[in-house]
Amino acid sequence: MEWPATISRKASIADSTHAGPPCTPTPTPSPPERRARQLTLPEVQAILRRDQTEGWIGEIEGIDLTLTCLRAKRDESERLTRRPTVDLGIPSRRSTTEPVT
Repeated sequence: MEWPATISRKASIADSTHAGPPCTPTPTPSPPERRARQLTLPEVQAILRRDQTEGWIGEIEGIDLTLTCLRAKRDESERLTRRPTVDLGIPSRRSTTEPVT
């Protein structure tokens, strides 16, 4: 199939997947905006209590899974910081006269 010069194949495939208006890319938030959207643990727990009151099972499962993963990540991070570091020394160049074994 030949595509008109004004329409790329990629655009025409994307346009044919739905009848709605063309999709616009979602802007990526800057780091300060991302930090502003991060929730604290008490806020997440309040959301969880509300979801339990409303009976929103899917939301409850999602928050529980997220909290479980975050706790595991925190525990792993704490475990790794308790491990002693190993001094590997400073690498040096081998001389060209040493045989390679």
